[in-house]
Amino acid sequence: MTESSSIKYIVALVLGTFCWATGSSFAKLADLTSTQLAAFRHGIPIITMLILLRNELKPLIKGFNKLTFFISSLTALRLLIFISALKLGNFHQVMIISYSWPILTSILGYLFYKDNKKNILVSLIGMIGIVVIFLNHETSLVNTSFIALLLALTSSLIFSFINIFFKSKLKNNSHSQILFYDNIIGAILWIPIFFFNSTPTPLIEYGYGLSYGLLTGCLGFWLFYYALKNLSSFSTSILAYSELVFAVLIGIFVFNETITTTTYFGIALILSSLLLVKLEKK
Repeated sequence: MTESSSIKYIVALVLGTFCWATGSSFAKLADLTSTQLAAFRHGIPIITMLILLRNELKPLIKGFNKLTFFISSLTALRLLIFISALKLGNFHQVMIISYSWPILTSILGYLFYKDNKKNILVSLIGMIGIVVIFLNHETSLVNTSFIALLLALTSSLIFSFINIFFKSKLKNNSHSQILFYDNIIGAILWIPIFFFNSTPTPLIEYGYGLSYGLLTGCLGFWLFYYALKNLSSFSTSILAYSELVFAVLIGIFVFNETITTTTYFGIALILSSLLLVKLEKK
């Protein structure tokens, strides 16, 4: 892989994580149910991919096997869990705990794709940064904050397995096709429920939902799978830590959440892990 192509994939991934964080902030702002947000998040990319891949539908459906069905179903479940965490908890706390997935992805990447064993140590630096930030927040076993973080952790663990599966499927499929597989079950499940909602909702709320689906579900994940196809699972997962930095900044400037010296130190560790990444061939 040439240096110029590596930079191209890095830029794509960082832009994707920016879209993830920005889109998630719209989901936090939206006064919509979790299933309504899930409908936007899955529906927008499916509609977009159906248009872009309209000449590939037959081979696309043929490639949708039982395992892909299962993983796509996991995606639908994971998203509902994540949105519930986002609505219950503090924005940057939820985003922080959600980033336990890169370390597990690194371990799985080593087991399945023989990624460099030393990569696990680099990913631990990012994880330490997350722990440092998290130590600055109190959690109780009886409040919604703890429930939100538990949901975020569950979502993170599920995402790491989804990530590894789609990495293998990207060998024979384009990133656009993977985006279709990723969202199809969620769209089938949540879009019909969306239309059964009879509660009057201001148009601005639908605007938030649309922004979430477009930025996170469509553009963010399209860029993520583009990078994942061309970089190792380790490099992709560690570079994805950049979303956490965007999320903390959004928490400060959009949701007026406070940031401390401890949080700055944690962010510095996360950025250090990004700088130590050795980009590898896919």
